[in-house]
Amino acid sequence: MRKVTPVLRDPRNFKTESFKRPDHPDFWTSSECKQNKLSGVRQNKIALQWEFWILGELVRTVSFADTAKDPLALTKAHVDVFCMTPEPTLFKR
Repeated sequence: MRKVTPVLRDPRNFKTESFKRPDHPDFWTSSECKQNKLSGVRQNKIALQWEFWILGELVRTVSFADTAKDPLALTKAHVDVFCMTPEPTLFKR
């Protein structure tokens, strides 16, 4: 049998003594967001999107590409998801 070098081993099996994942919604898994009943907005840099959560339910996503095309995409999503009343000057450019 061939000896596997450390580079080729599964990185999920490596244990580190000093590293602890931050306890912040941006670092939670989707199941942790659901379990902790997250309400708010978080960046998902793996999926390249913004996620809008209400009481642990993912209700909207806005891709980073959409925000590049429309600079007001996040503002519009906030207004819609959180039932906010937009200021008249908010959408003027």
